[in-house]
Amino acid sequence: MSDARDRVLSARWAIFDLDGTLFDIPVDWKPLRERMIALCREEGAIESVVKIRDAYEFAADRPDLKSRLLALHIEAESLGWDKAKEVAAGCSAARYRLRKGLPTAVLTMNTRQTAQRLLGDWGFSPIVTIEDVLRPKPHPEGIDLILGKMGAGRFGTIMVGNSDYDRNAASGAAVPYIDVTEL
Repeated sequence: MSDARDRVLSARWAIFDLDGTLFDIPVDWKPLRERMIALCREEGAIESVVKIRDAYEFAADRPDLKSRLLALHIEAESLGWDKAKEVAAGCSAARYRLRKGLPTAVLTMNTRQTAQRLLGDWGFSPIVTIEDVLRPKPHPEGIDLILGKMGAGRFGTIMVGNSDYDRNAASGAAVPYIDVTEL
């Protein structure tokens, strides 16, 4: 067993990313990003809205706009639900932890519907999605929210992900990070 895998399996608390870490979800992000940016520009956004996460940050204090962004997001992700493939290393580590009753959470920039569809009754708790935060990854807000809900401390917690967003969120929250490819 690799040192990284051993650290994930033995950590007191673990937080997993969803897309790219537990599942590869085939979503065409470019048209979604373009539609979201256009919607934000209609609402007065300036050139700083260039990514999906920027659109959500712009909509943080505009519930109606956020709900319209979510509708676009859900529509795009739903096209990949039935084609999503498990990431073997991530799923194996998560299932092991869940079978042992070890506290295991998910932090994702995907929608709640996608998380529910793919994770079903696996037993992750909590699951924090793009809908639960004002500032998406790489901001550490989602990790801080999970730590609070789990009653977890930074010491003893590990984040498993697959992107710089995940790595930077973990770093910002002062939580060790393991890339799923290391498992």
